[in-house]
Amino acid sequence: MPVNGFSFNAFDPIYPVEPRLFAGRRVDLEMARVALISTLKRHSSNMLVLGEKWVGKSSFALAVQEMAANIPSLAGMEELEFRSGVYTFGACASLDHVCLALIDTFRKLVPDQSKVIELLSSIRGIKVGLLGLELAERERPEIRLQLSPLVLHLLRELAPRNQAFLVVLDETERLASFEGAAHLLKDFMETLSREGQRQVMFLFTATPNGERRLREDHPSFPRQFRYIQLDRMTIVESMEQVDS
Repeated sequence: MPVNGFSFNAFDPIYPVEPRLFAGRRVDLEMARVALISTLKRHSSNMLVLGEKWVGKSSFALAVQEMAANIPSLAGMEELEFRSGVYTFGACASLDHVCLALIDTFRKLVPDQSKVIELLSSIRGIKVGLLGLELAERERPEIRLQLSPLVLHLLRELAPRNQAFLVVLDETERLASFEGAAHLLKDFMETLSREGQRQVMFLFTATPNGERRLREDHPSFPRQFRYIQLDRMTIVESMEQVDS
């Protein structure tokens, strides 16, 4: 929108709006709040945030992360804790890299990193580097077959019982370009749910084009999520954003 004669867009995808400056989207944030509380109660509710570029999907995801950190006390469940992680898929080169990124995201959510690194170092095809997990240059067994068993082991054996998890999967246009990506994610999420890991909530951001490609890859992919449609902000919301 124009502000003082200049075109203004608060939602730069490179620099998402900080949660303390986030404005508007009250109905959508209320849906996220309900989903977070449900996940704390081990009835996870995954969300897909759908919108064109520059409408604030990443900023919305950051606001939900901030909410997750505070939701146990707000919901009167102080004995529980929400941990959150985020991964952006812009640099992924293959589905093997996607699997490794998901494993690494869950790895960072577990407090005792020494035990996690010991476990992952024993897996063929995975290297633990200074910047995180890497694919081994030579032996690469099917990393896709490792994804669900490894994450289930992390959640069952190494994650504290009083924790819930928010996993934000952002900038998914690149992810949607891989054949089989929707199958991979759907099977992974269904496996966690089927195996009783209902304390994990996924928040997935997508453009309409990316969401369409994922549906074409697997028509039932949308059934994993409650949708939040982010349209361009109203004039009132935009002015609230500027004033903040």
